[in-house]
Amino acid sequence: MRILIFGNGYIGNEYLNSNVFDDIFMSKMDITRMGEIEAEIEKFKPDVVLNCAGRTNLEWCRDNPSDTIMSNIQGPLSLLSACKKYNIYLVHLGSGCIFEGDNGGQGFKEEDAPAPRCFYTYTKALADELLLKTGYKNFLILRIRQPFSDFSHQRNLITKLLSYEKLITSPNSMTYLPDLILATKHLLEKKANGIFNVCNAGVISPYEIAMTAKSILGLKKDFFPISKSQFDEMDRKNNREKRVDAILNGDKLAKTGFEMPEVGKQVKRAIQQMT
Repeated sequence: MRILIFGNGYIGNEYLNSNVFDDIFMSKMDITRMGEIEAEIEKFKPDVVLNCAGRTNLEWCRDNPSDTIMSNIQGPLSLLSACKKYNIYLVHLGSGCIFEGDNGGQGFKEEDAPAPRCFYTYTKALADELLLKTGYKNFLILRIRQPFSDFSHQRNLITKLLSYEKLITSPNSMTYLPDLILATKHLLEKKANGIFNVCNAGVISPYEIAMTAKSILGLKKDFFPISKSQFDEMDRKNNREKRVDAILNGDKLAKTGFEMPEVGKQVKRAIQQMT
């Protein structure tokens, strides 16, 4: 299975360096330019195109709507058009941030209607909808949530949380990237299509993660728990986009035969690897 990644960033390089796929390559081309996409496909001749590109900074997306639309909506649609032309499998990374809450305790399923709370999540939700409406069947949307991994990086959730002092205590779904990569391989081998939530089993709060890291790493820094309402007020005062708490339901992925490990266990594993 020959895989071509678009998106030379945090998650794309996790895939590239994971050693899970034997035949995997990174493109640095712009996904909004069809000519560049087709040139890369003809050069690498992949069986699968993996889209890890896109704009994710909430405030940047709010302040640069046209560029965000190009990256988060037009880019994925251009990739799908190219994949359709060459009959290639497309894997697109979606976002669980298009939801808010726990959906009455059962978590949000793939078919639930999104409720975007900011411009970034609106573009991610709309991209999912438009990709589905094209009618192309040879593709996957993998919805992830608050990704973390084993090494320090500005996009790694654990790294970000440890830079703060005040952290919310509300539970959330999260995605350990090594597990995402294994789930991707599993779904490709199953020739699955459509949308799948890919988050670790169970929930955990940012405050719990920070306290776990403090214990394992022997940090001297103090972390202070705050409520979601307090956090929302901080966002409002600092002119930040609204962050969401979201819990996703992973039953659909589990029914394919792939069980995502428990999130607390994987948080500890990632922190231990970072020591």
